[in-house]
Amino acid sequence: MGKYTGRDIKIGISKESTRGVATPASYWIPRRDFDVQDKASIIIDDQSYGVIEDSVDARVVNKWSEGKISGLVRDKAIGLFLLNALGTSTPTTSSPESGVITHTFTVAQSHQHQSLTINVDDTIEGDEQYALAMLKTLEINATLNEFVIFNADFMAKQATPGTVTAAYVAENNFTADGVSLKIAATPGTLTAATATKVKSVSVKIDKALEKADILGTVTPDDFINKNISIEIDIERNYEDTTFKTLYMTASPQAMRVDIVSSAIIGLVSNPRLTFDFNQVNFTDWSVSKGLDDIVVEKLKCKAVFKIADAKMLEARLVNVATSY
Repeated sequence: MGKYTGRDIKIGISKESTRGVATPASYWIPRRDFDVQDKASIIIDDQSYGVIEDSVDARVVNKWSEGKISGLVRDKAIGLFLLNALGTSTPTTSSPESGVITHTFTVAQSHQHQSLTINVDDTIEGDEQYALAMLKTLEINATLNEFVIFNADFMAKQATPGTVTAAYVAENNFTADGVSLKIAATPGTLTAATATKVKSVSVKIDKALEKADILGTVTPDDFINKNISIEIDIERNYEDTTFKTLYMTASPQAMRVDIVSSAIIGLVSNPRLTFDFNQVNFTDWSVSKGLDDIVVEKLKCKAVFKIADAKMLEARLVNVATSY
C-alpha cells in the first residue's frame, strides 16, 4: 500500500436508530483534524518466577476508541453534534419562513443522550464504523478574521468493518463577522439588549463522559454522560468596568451567543446558530496590560441551571434540514 496523507481520509457521522448499532453517514464532514482511533487497556503479569526479569505476560482487558474531530461549523451537520451534546431536538417548520426550519436543542435529563456513528473511509484501514460514539466535549470557537470552528472529543466502541461511501454535499459555514454576544438581566430581555463588543468567544460543553465497563467482555457496555457543564470564555478590549463589576459582585446574567451566516436560505433567511443561556456566573476575570499592547480583559463564565426558568440553556439552529 502506498503512502498517503490525512487529507485522503473521509469522515462522516450519523444518528443511530438503535443505540450502539452502526449506521451509514448522513453527513460527510470536511475536517481540519481527525484522530479518533482504537485504544486498548493492557495489563502486565509481573509476578515473580524466580528470575530478575520484571514480567512474563500481557493481556488485553478493554477495547474502545476515542479521539477528536475538528473543522468549520456548517449549518446542517453541526445539528447532530448538538443533539449528541444536549440530548433533545425539536424542529419548528416554516420558521422563520416557508421551507426553513428552526431546530431547538435543550438538555435531556438522561445519562444516555442520543448516540452517533462515526464513519471512516481510510486508505490503509479501509471502511470502518465507530458505533456508540458519544461526546466527551464539544467546543465552538469564534476568533477574529477566522471561520467559526468546532472541536469535538469523542469516545466510541472499537471500529468495525463497514461499507462506507463518502458523499459530500454543500453546506453553509460561519465566519467571525457574523458573531455577536449579548448580556441582560433575564433571557426575555436579550433580544432588545445591545451587543457587547468582543474579540473572541468560545462555548465549551463538557459531558463528564465515562466508559461503563462490565465483566465478561472487553467491550464497554455503554458510554454514560454523568452530568453537563458549560463554560464560556470571552476576550474583549478593556473599555469599561462592567464585567469586572459582574465578576466581583457575583451577579448572574442571561447571555446570548449568536452566530449568523451571510448565506441565504429560503427567500430571505440566514443560517443561524444561537445559544441562549438562562443564567451565567462570571467565575474569572483578568486584564492584560502589555506596554505597547491594547489593554484587553479575559472572562470565564459558567452556565448554570436557573431554577426559576427550569432551564440552563436553549440552542437554536436555523437551516433547511428536516429533523435530527
